[in-house]
Amino acid sequence: MKPFRFVHTADLHLDSPFRGLSLPERLRDVVRDASVRVLDRIVRTAIKEQADFVLVCGDVYDAAERSLRAQLQFLKAAETLADHGIGLFVICGNHDPEAGVRGEWRWPDNTRVFTSGEPQRATALRRDGTPAADVYGVSFRESRETANLARRFRPAAGPTDLYRIAMLHCNVDGQEGHDDYAPCRKTELVSAGFDYWALGHIHSRAVLHERPWIVYPGNPQGRHAKEAGPKGVYVVTVDGGEADLRFEATDEVRWLSRDVVLDERATAQDAHERLRTALALCEAEAEGRSAIVRLHVTAGGGLARDLGREETANELLQELREERERIWERDPDGRFVWPERLVLRPSPDSLRRKEALLAEDSFLGDLVRLARDLADDEARRAQFEREALADMLGAPRFGRLLGGVPSAERRAWLEEAGELALQLLTEGDGRVEH
Repeated sequence: MKPFRFVHTADLHLDSPFRGLSLPERLRDVVRDASVRVLDRIVRTAIKEQADFVLVCGDVYDAAERSLRAQLQFLKAAETLADHGIGLFVICGNHDPEAGVRGEWRWPDNTRVFTSGEPQRATALRRDGTPAADVYGVSFRESRETANLARRFRPAAGPTDLYRIAMLHCNVDGQEGHDDYAPCRKTELVSAGFDYWALGHIHSRAVLHERPWIVYPGNPQGRHAKEAGPKGVYVVTVDGGEADLRFEATDEVRWLSRDVVLDERATAQDAHERLRTALALCEAEAEGRSAIVRLHVTAGGGLARDLGREETANELLQELREERERIWERDPDGRFVWPERLVLRPSPDSLRRKEALLAEDSFLGDLVRLARDLADDEARRAQFEREALADMLGAPRFGRLLGGVPSAERRAWLEEAGELALQLLTEGDGRVEH
């Protein structure tokens, strides 16, 4: 078997907004166009690596009602790959189901978009035109696909020297933080008779199994603080039937988080200096990219009380933003580092006091226990959100916005709200600092 190479990506979410961000006007365009620029990075990666074909495993678009702009951008990417003799294989996921397609597109000959129903087979060619692999794929018909599609995959009978690849948008073993669409078990994939399972849907890259390979590349561009760190694609080289995987970063804007721990004697000035240093370190960590940074601050004593006041925290955050704006203004063609949020975390002493409240028969004890129970029970938390936000969810625009926020991010909001409520109720009584 002659060697060949392919790029495995998924979850592009073209036209996906960066939700809930407060940015200077001149930065908004940079962030808004990030997903499109990442698509171009993926194409350039395939060309640079001399890939024979590219696999896109669902959620090309962010919504079923995809924009004309996003569709034209993806068509352009397919045409560019075709110009370089690189094949393209695509499946639809829960965000861009087959039923949501608008219009009929004339794809170049290099492109195969698998339909819904039963998995279909296509032959992936090397750049020299020789067969390299049998690629099987199936798309979601509707966004809420609850069937185990993996059970429908069966490699063609009979001997073959072609590598066997299966493309599937799914949730393997019920991974938390993602909707349980097309649920399946890893054991099912291992025993199905394929060499490589090219998966999508889970936004964190993961290799679940080797030989056969079961791989999530993660999304190529993080969309919020819970999708922090390098994002990209896998470049896979197959030689003699053995696969070698290499991660290639493609993110245009990198989400980062930084922990800043301040001791009991720290002042607001100390906090400011430490946070400035943290942002400078994030600039290096971004590896030449723009970065959006969430700062997690652990403080004790009077500083914790000061930072716990919304006015003080907002003033500090605004000062940091203005400093980063001035840096960017000196080099407007350069990359920016933007402090997105300042999150105050409880000190060890505060945590000990909260533990004491858990055992206390009081209103505050009830509050702490409710927050704990909601954090541990996703179904109960969802019911609580529906009841608490009923009026706002009734507004179409807000309902769509909230619906696009991952459950992990909503959980973080609830935890922060619980901490704030506890702080306000106990301020001045000496029992809880945050």
